[in-house]
Amino acid sequence: NSPTRLLWLRVFSIFGPMDSPSWLIPSMIDTFNEGKSFDLTAGDQQWSYLHSLDLARAVKMLLGASEIRGIVNVGNESMTSIRNVAIQVASLMNSSAKRRK
Repeated sequence: NSPTRLLWLRVFSIFGPMDSPSWLIPSMIDTFNEGKSFDLTAGDQQWSYLHSLDLARAVKMLLGASEIRGIVNVGNESMTSIRNVAIQVASLMNSSAKRRK
């Protein structure tokens, strides 16, 4: 008998298809699709966004790596500000993200 392997994935900031419309990125996209600008605070918060397909790849890799055990953080190693995310989404959609005064 081999011992049971415990693997606890701590998943951070996933985005992709089927996101809730109330979450940040889908909410921005909906607002920009309506031809409106998206109001933000300073947006200084730092987040590590990971696309859902990259999460699936990470889970597949971790499940196949029997030597990995315990707690594993799963996220993008690059941090970005909420403001930067808004600016990138706005740029891709030819719209604007504006800071609230």
